[in-house]
Amino acid sequence: MSTLSKEDFDALTTLYRDCYGRTRDLRFHEMLLGTSEGDGHPFGAADALVYAEVRGLHYFIPDFPKADEGEDERGRPKPRRPIISSPNCEWLPDLSCDEQLIRARKDGRFYTGDFTLWPQWYFPATPYLPYVRARPAPEQLESHEYKLAWYDLRRTDFLYEEGSAFTDIGRIRRDLCEDFARMRRKLYKEIMDFKKANPLNYSSNDFVDLLHCATGMLFASVALSCAPQSWNLTLLTVTSFQRYFLEALACFDYLRFFKRMIYDSETAPPVRNDLVGALTHQFEVAHNLYMQGVPVWLVRRPQAFPASIILKSAGFPGVPSHMVSELMEGVAPVFNGPAGVDRNRASQALRAGNIRLGHSAYSTYQPNPYYASHAQSNVPSLPAGPRWPQAPSLIQAPAPAAASHLNNVLFTGSFIAGKKKSHAYNEKKFKLVNLRWFPKAIDPWNLALTRVQQDSSSIQDHTNFDILRGYPVMDPAILASENMERNSFHFVLWLYIRSQWLVRTTSRRSANTNTPDRFPSPQEWKDYFLFCLGPSLGIEPKEMKSSNRRSSKDKLVELFGLNLQTTRRVDLVWRGNKIASHVDVAKGYPFQHFDLLVIKEIIWDLYENNFRLELLSLDRCIHPRNMITDDLAAQRDALVLSCFPGQAFIAMDYPDEDKGLGAADWRQRATYLESFRQVLCTWPGSKPAKLATMQLVQPSEAQVAAVEQLAYPVYCQYFWDFFGRAASIPFIRPAK
Repeated sequence: MSTLSKEDFDALTTLYRDCYGRTRDLRFHEMLLGTSEGDGHPFGAADALVYAEVRGLHYFIPDFPKADEGEDERGRPKPRRPIISSPNCEWLPDLSCDEQLIRARKDGRFYTGDFTLWPQWYFPATPYLPYVRARPAPEQLESHEYKLAWYDLRRTDFLYEEGSAFTDIGRIRRDLCEDFARMRRKLYKEIMDFKKANPLNYSSNDFVDLLHCATGMLFASVALSCAPQSWNLTLLTVTSFQRYFLEALACFDYLRFFKRMIYDSETAPPVRNDLVGALTHQFEVAHNLYMQGVPVWLVRRPQAFPASIILKSAGFPGVPSHMVSELMEGVAPVFNGPAGVDRNRASQALRAGNIRLGHSAYSTYQPNPYYASHAQSNVPSLPAGPRWPQAPSLIQAPAPAAASHLNNVLFTGSFIAGKKKSHAYNEKKFKLVNLRWFPKAIDPWNLALTRVQQDSSSIQDHTNFDILRGYPVMDPAILASENMERNSFHFVLWLYIRSQWLVRTTSRRSANTNTPDRFPSPQEWKDYFLFCLGPSLGIEPKEMKSSNRRSSKDKLVELFGLNLQTTRRVDLVWRGNKIASHVDVAKGYPFQHFDLLVIKEIIWDLYENNFRLELLSLDRCIHPRNMITDDLAAQRDALVLSCFPGQAFIAMDYPDEDKGLGAADWRQRATYLESFRQVLCTWPGSKPAKLATMQLVQPSEAQVAAVEQLAYPVYCQYFWDFFGRAASIPFIRPAK
């Protein structure tokens, strides 16, 4: 009879079988990880190619069964740690590294809270997330068609704004930005073609998630192309675009390949290591993903992990080496809560609504009878005339008037009953400035502006009325002074502030306050230049005084909201070219010494940006975004976006061609006019409703003219009715 060695005896006396049949260490009660052939059943989703105990879960998981508590019949504690296993993956995510707080990291991503890097818990509301494409191996990444979806932005990709008085803003390289946009456009076209063909006969509801992601991808791409930001914000915007792209692609793949997949055998296909996969505690979910070849990890309580399952190998949970855990400084957590859909998408913070224009589109207001009187239960019949070709809208917008399913919402949200009392306004703004250094406008816009009925009794009293008493960017008329020194002073300081102001004006504080964040008036612009920005740069005119209505310096600093401590005087740059040295600027560079075309281009740029942001502001007042779903609000903003070349709310770069609603050639206006028509035809009133019947499909010059004769006056009149001043209009792009 053989005897046990001391080591074997010690080993036996420090091990035990728990109440579920697993061998454990007596001292620490840890499960010994071995292999098992099970009870002879075929390998399936409940079995483990690899498995391990979970060292810690830091947040609540809905419907995850509780562990048995107390002691077993021998007085030993019942096991409580969950066990994670995978039937088709050879690695295990270390859930103890998955923190409750989701926070931005130095690479602009969100570590384990980022669904493009780490498998998230499966929830039926986002069934497509397991199909997110995983980051390819380094040797495969360079040749991948979607390589930019995993591109790690470098400092060398970030170019600081030339000619800006502020030192901390810039944008990514233009070629890289165009590559992102090109990748987005290609996927977007494939998505729209698939939706149009609809080969699998999906309902409109089946496309909701896909269109939501596609819209988010568009807005993130727009932000990259037109919004100068700090390095950190640029980095976050790039990664947000990448997440939207990969999410849209996952939705697309889910609808094309997985939603209606039928298993044609009892054997699971090879695992798709190019997918991120999912975590789940539900066997049915694990089985479905396993049979689709999707990476899946089943997390179970010890009592649900029977001794009869097949165990191929023990695992060592970890985190992929390309994931960055170091926190980005100065960025607050984006989520702190249980597992769920909100947690899974918390890393996706950029939305269309991030274009903040200061008005209270996110608060609750009382309805206004104004809209009840303007609503139409049916689109009025039109007199006989030329037949307009019918075409569906590219982006579905709310139907006009009371026939809409939002009939009690769309036209009531942000208004207080009553008419606005008489107020002061500048009548000269209803006529174009006739100076040689100002650009020209086409006749339809000129006529629309001059024919506005300036009746104060038609002005609506609403919460956001005072916001656009001023201008989103500097009023171009400030440069129409007969005093050339004054023009030069304002011209120089506007160029110094332009990039930073375009950031500021589209990120105004919104609205959960009683005081909307209004835009500065022309006089406040002049006072700010004279008393704040000019002195900070050491630029002061020899003879220039403010009006008696000037604002205090403290109020101006608060209104403009720019940190003047980071300013510096630099060479004056326009379109990448130096137009005046900082030495000449300090001496007082004469206005008439600037190239006439450069002055015209900059004034055109002022008009164009004011027009774009004013149109968006007006549409958000008529269609309060807080009164409709996030997806519908995003579609609404996207529809407004399509009115502008480059689909951007601000024109950061001067265009190479004369395109848009102000272009001289009607053919260069037609596409944008159709989008403009789609925006206006959902506004209240009989004239906008008439536009609903005038689609432009391969239009003639006469058809374009007919729409312009109705649409432009409607816009200019509604702007007066809502804001009590002349609207900014688009102009012909100046050229040599």
